[in-house]
Amino acid sequence: KSTNPYTYGNWKKRGTKTPPKRFTVFELKVKNYTYPKMRIDPSKITLTSQNHRKYLPLSLQALNEYYYPYVLGYAGNAYRRFEERKDLLQKTLFSGDILFSGQSAEGFVVFPDLHDDVRQITVSIEDIEVRYDAWGTPVETMNLTFKFQRAAQREN
Repeated sequence: KSTNPYTYGNWKKRGTKTPPKRFTVFELKVKNYTYPKMRIDPSKITLTSQNHRKYLPLSLQALNEYYYPYVLGYAGNAYRRFEERKDLLQKTLFSGDILFSGQSAEGFVVFPDLHDDVRQITVSIEDIEVRYDAWGTPVETMNLTFKFQRAAQREN
């Protein structure tokens, strides 16, 4: 059985050719070559569809709670897979740590699975901290918006 926390592995619904989607996942890569230090908080990233549905990111805690029902007691193979999924999530989710000048970071930002009728999405990153005062409090922030067209189609 798959321990990939972002997919269903090779499992398919009866009568379909491809596995269903479990989540909507974006890879975020950030390189700081401009500011002395900066920070992107992954909880302030939102995804909005063309019909104004808003999807909020899933935190590490929310994803761990998603997998708790799959643990059949705290021993055996099911628990081992649960622990492996937790480790993979911890290593691969975007952390939101402060990036100093010259540093880079990357990781995944996970959203609930998009509805079938969603074709266009807007990803908004709000309150990117780019300047701080002497006490480390953000004094300047910026917002970024990216638009995407959904090209994937579901197979039955």
